[in-house]
Amino acid sequence: MIASTTCELRRGEQILISEETGLRPLLGWLSDPAQPLRGAFVYDRVIGKAAALLLAYGGAVGAQTPIISAPAAAVLRAHGIPYEAEYEVPFIQNRTGDGMCPMEQKVWDIDSPGAAYRVLSGQ
Repeated sequence: MIASTTCELRRGEQILISEETGLRPLLGWLSDPAQPLRGAFVYDRVIGKAAALLLAYGGAVGAQTPIISAPAAAVLRAHGIPYEAEYEVPFIQNRTGDGMCPMEQKVWDIDSPGAAYRVLSGQ
């Protein structure tokens, strides 16, 4: 993985790499008619509940991250998506570190991947 990579998707021989931050890579791949997330293994620098719900919605089959939130881990387990994480935290912090990530907060009470996608994508 390249140092500036924030998110990487691998599906068979296909490798997609993104340097975009936040949920942009996942939302972009979800809007692709080729459905690259379906059956893919995804590396993301941080996986919060929002990202986990998008992985479940897109049909990912595995995930790896240095940092995962406890709610994200629960979502991945509930949807049978194996994951590896170095650290599990109670929630993902915002970029300034003084509160909860706004995306994690948006889906805190949502358990449906489809509902989360609609909220996060603005649909």
